[in-house]
Amino acid sequence: MAGLVTGCLAAQLSVVSLLLCAFASTAQHTLGGGSSLSVEDRARPFLVSPHGTFSCGFLQVGDDAFSFSVWFTASRNSTAVWTANRDFPVNGRGSRVSFTRDGELALADANGTTVWTTRMGGISAGRTGLTVSLNDTGNLIIADLSTSSTVWQSFDWPTDTLLPSQRFTKDTKLVAGYYSLNFDNDNVLRLLYYGPDVASLYWPLPGLTVYQAGRTNYNSSRIAVLDNHGVFLSSDQLQVQATDMGLGIKRRLTIEQDGNLRMYSLNESTGGWTETWSALKQPCHAHGICGMNGICEYQPSLRCSCLPGHEMTDRRDWRRGCRPLFSIGNCSQGAASPSSEQFKFVMVPQTDFYGFDVAFNQSVTFEQCRDQCLRMCQCSAFSYRLDGNGKCYPKGLLFNGYTSPNFPGSIYLKVPLDFNVSAPRVAAASAAGLFCRPNDTVVKVSANVYGKVPRNSAKWGYLFAFAGVLGVLDLLFIATGWWFLSSKQSIPSALEAGYRKVMTSQFRRFTYRELKDATGNFKEELGRGGSGVVYRGVLEGGRVVAVKRLAVDLTVQGDEEFWAEMTGSQSNQELLKFGTIRTRTISAGFLKPVKRRLGEDSE
Repeated sequence: MAGLVTGCLAAQLSVVSLLLCAFASTAQHTLGGGSSLSVEDRARPFLVSPHGTFSCGFLQVGDDAFSFSVWFTASRNSTAVWTANRDFPVNGRGSRVSFTRDGELALADANGTTVWTTRMGGISAGRTGLTVSLNDTGNLIIADLSTSSTVWQSFDWPTDTLLPSQRFTKDTKLVAGYYSLNFDNDNVLRLLYYGPDVASLYWPLPGLTVYQAGRTNYNSSRIAVLDNHGVFLSSDQLQVQATDMGLGIKRRLTIEQDGNLRMYSLNESTGGWTETWSALKQPCHAHGICGMNGICEYQPSLRCSCLPGHEMTDRRDWRRGCRPLFSIGNCSQGAASPSSEQFKFVMVPQTDFYGFDVAFNQSVTFEQCRDQCLRMCQCSAFSYRLDGNGKCYPKGLLFNGYTSPNFPGSIYLKVPLDFNVSAPRVAAASAAGLFCRPNDTVVKVSANVYGKVPRNSAKWGYLFAFAGVLGVLDLLFIATGWWFLSSKQSIPSALEAGYRKVMTSQFRRFTYRELKDATGNFKEELGRGGSGVVYRGVLEGGRVVAVKRLAVDLTVQGDEEFWAEMTGSQSNQELLKFGTIRTRTISAGFLKPVKRRLGEDSE
């Protein structure tokens, strides 16, 4: 049975190996200028190393959020070892990575904005023959074939991972959240917490001198490297090795979101990773894990809790720490210090908060240490070590808190006299409370929310909004004008019928100027009627006509009466009757009236 299982596993691994080889043979590991890959084609990698060890392309890092990364091809979760513009992923639609003809690698978001580029500037301007390739060390390289020189490489810009043969120098750093690995000004390789409010070094352990930590600060070359055997060497005499040290194993050195630096080995048969070394043997030695007024404890998984009388500042993120539910007075300059009789102390056993001491005393009793904290307005707690030396540490800020059964002392928190000591404490087990929890609600947002909004996006938004408002106003104006013309200027049915009848009976239309000339400016009156005055006129050619000027004003009633008389007198072709003269023109099937009163001088 065991032999059968072994045979099946061997067959499966053979199939996987063949697939990887076929995949690596078809995919390209070198591209020339003008190549690109859209995020919609993310199933196809942009580049693959010659032996298929590494792939390069788009990786999904969130809901509709993607990054341009290099990853181990055989890793189960496509573990990224380098990422372009890591903190600002791009949209899952419309984004694209391009290798331009002038030799720049550029990442564009959905709106076409370039969010990351290799920024070679004048180095590549006007140069031809540049290529981009991915080699089997995981290094993404832009090279000049004519000189066989490297113009740009991802190894010079690491994110959170160091690969074998990748040099780590004074100009590089590994970063994960608030944590970073870099060479300090004293030439020592250190881990640094750089939070929103405070910053502190926590590896090597701050209680040790450089020499006690096995380092030296006299080598200013500041270089470190992880070799292929699994040994990490640094110019400050740091030398650590993986528990599975040896050749032929794919490794990585990564700083993670909990502040620890770890070395991993890849199990190619399962795609999983095995931890083979870590910088911090106690995870709570990383600073800022549980934030201000928070306490870190490892039992056996990491656990955060608040000090008595405190609650979480942000229930989704322990790094924001805890806030007090009480006040111990105003310690600002000029304010009166509260009386020491208003306070008492609550003991938190085997707990300490590293740093932020407002004083230090040695060979003092517990009572002396307590009274000193009572007299100091800035003192929010004190630590007293039971190590036989009577060490007293009054504390200002309570940061980097941890509980350990090996710690020879306790922290004593200053609280008001009426504080309820039996109140339950807020705590969260494991690392689930440290960062975003898997069951937290995820809200889908637009592409511009991932990372920084492009500067011109607001401008385009205002422009589109302005254009939309103008369009609505135009529609309202057109609708109002149409309603006004149709309701106020519509031609009455009787008038329209009369007009059509006049036009079909071959009546000639005369302009106001022609009638004025024919009647001699309306001088010879022939008679008067109920609706107006009749004048004698002579048309061109000597034809005598009568022109009637209606006395009714420009109203619908006057128009109807006028057209009724016109249509009723068709038997007398010599009679032309005009009241308020209306010059009408037919154009493209539309009737356009132009009003003009008799007696006006203009046409």
